[in-house]
Amino acid sequence: MVSSSRPPVVKWFKVYCGFMIFLYAVVALASVAAFFIPQEEIPTTPDGPPIWLFSFLVTVMLTVSLGLVVIFALPWISAPKPWIWTLGTVLICIGFLNGLTIVASLFLLIYWLKPETRLYFGKSA
Repeated sequence: MVSSSRPPVVKWFKVYCGFMIFLYAVVALASVAAFFIPQEEIPTTPDGPPIWLFSFLVTVMLTVSLGLVVIFALPWISAPKPWIWTLGTVLICIGFLNGLTIVASLFLLIYWLKPETRLYFGKSA
């Protein structure tokens, strides 16, 4: 059973998701830009890691950031469902790993776990 009145935390959660989409899109663009750095300009030392490791790490960073852009976009395009509430909880917790969003994530999580938010998404209170 989905509640008809939308709690204010849902609006702020979507703002948070929009900021995270922007943040990870910037990381993805920086990763793409890193592919265009000539290999002779990448600082290396004789004892340091091989040059192919740089390309591998940039590829991993690009893949992860694009995946997170898609995952953070799901609450924007989906109707309120119980799985969206669970996904939202996970996405808010991802914000605890980022110094820019740790305070916002804390407040979002406090209000996200309230019974009226759970009812809005069709979860039992």
